[in-house]
Amino acid sequence: MAKVHGNKHPELIEIETLFTASAQELLSHMKNEEMILFPYVRTMTMESKLNPKQAHFGSIQNPIKMMMYEHNTEGERFRKFAKLSNNYTPPEDACATYKVAYELLNEFEDDLHLHIHL
Repeated sequence: MAKVHGNKHPELIEIETLFTASAQELLSHMKNEEMILFPYVRTMTMESKLNPKQAHFGSIQNPIKMMMYEHNTEGERFRKFAKLSNNYTPPEDACATYKVAYELLNEFEDDLHLHIHL
């Protein structure tokens, strides 16, 4: 979309850049949750809560703080998406792909908020 409509709608170029960064960050974030945080939480529930195995990251608060920081970073990024896209409202001259992309980006933000809440 940025290549096709970017000359007339330069905000798409910034949205593309932000989305690429977001996708990379979220892949890393989800991997860390699935490979580090969640397994350790599972271990804590299976072992004595008073004496869980020492993790390589120290306190459980360390990865939790990192996840919260990353959640906040993505929240800021999606506020930029909303601002750049006029709250995911396609312009009058938007083609069908443009409209669907904005709808999907809005759904993605909703899913991200659910993930953060959970």
